Amino acid sequence: MTEVKTIELNRPLDNVTIVEIREPKAGELRGLKMADIIQLDVTAMATLLPRISNLSARDMENLSTADLTKLFTETLSFFVDSSQAE
Repeated sequence: MTEVKTIELNRPLDNVTIVEIREPKAGELRGLKMADIIQLDVTAMATLLPRISNLSARDMENLSTADLTKLFTETLSFFVDSSQAE
């Protein structure tokens, strides 16, 4: 079952107040470097997030930095094996 995280934006966009991010599949990582994602590279994350959420590329450009950081952190949590984190 695919995990989905729901994040409420601190500064909602015109058409988005809640963002749903689902766990990425291998195909959605196409063209991206895992190292860039893990390092929270803005370009890599701006490519990935529209693939796995209800955000568009334009939405990504208009997010506040606080919301951007929150979304990045939640996305990164999909890349950590919860059994190894304990």
